[in-house]
Amino acid sequence: MLHCCSCCRHNNQLSRSIAMHPVLPYVLTSADDKLIKCWDWSKNWTCCQVFKGHSDYVMQVVFNPVDTNSFASASRDCTVKVWSLGQCKPNFTLEGHRKCVNCVDYITGGDRPFLVAGADDGLIKVWDCQTKLCVHTVQGHAHHVTAIAFHPELPIIVSASEEGTIKMWDATTYRLENTLNYGMERPWAVGVLKGSNRVALGFDDGVSLAKIEWVDQAGGQAKDNLLCAEAIDDEGKATVAAGGWVVV
Repeated sequence: MLHCCSCCRHNNQLSRSIAMHPVLPYVLTSADDKLIKCWDWSKNWTCCQVFKGHSDYVMQVVFNPVDTNSFASASRDCTVKVWSLGQCKPNFTLEGHRKCVNCVDYITGGDRPFLVAGADDGLIKVWDCQTKLCVHTVQGHAHHVTAIAFHPELPIIVSASEEGTIKMWDATTYRLENTLNYGMERPWAVGVLKGSNRVALGFDDGVSLAKIEWVDQAGGQAKDNLLCAEAIDDEGKATVAAGGWVVV
């Protein structure tokens, strides 16, 4: 049975993001009160910690999938901050975006951790978490970047923008591999799942599920690094999406 929890409040301010710890009974929330709160659902949703440091709305929080004691946040104050559970102040701050940072995610799988973030300046920036330096700026979106995700099974970064497009980038070279437009107005959410090659996409006018595969020009798999997406509508039917190779 599902129960509605009304106690996880942010001073009656709009909540922007939620992240669940993969092991511990903790849930992070962020909101327009500039705060990040940690809730312990095993103790009747008690607020066990408040994180202060941002000077504007906190748009997203995400746990580090490798070091689950740490997490990152994106804010309208144009920064990304990295935190540790048990410490109220941020470990460090990453600056570089000129406008509101809407989304952030961890890039894992290499020998060192990276963060990728998207902002209202239309840019995607990649930071080395060890050196605290921006190692790459990705250009390609014409409007605000609203959501971003590193795929845990495929070497791609998926980004969404208010221009109505979904873009897929090589996670190593940051080369644009594909641009998709489903004609459902602005995209706001990108969801990925470990163990699956699908990507869930949320728009103003609906939700789509994309199946991602690597194909060559003849339709075979894993030869020329051409990205292919099979879009599935609400009725479970395959639909053609613009850009790249489309599997129907």
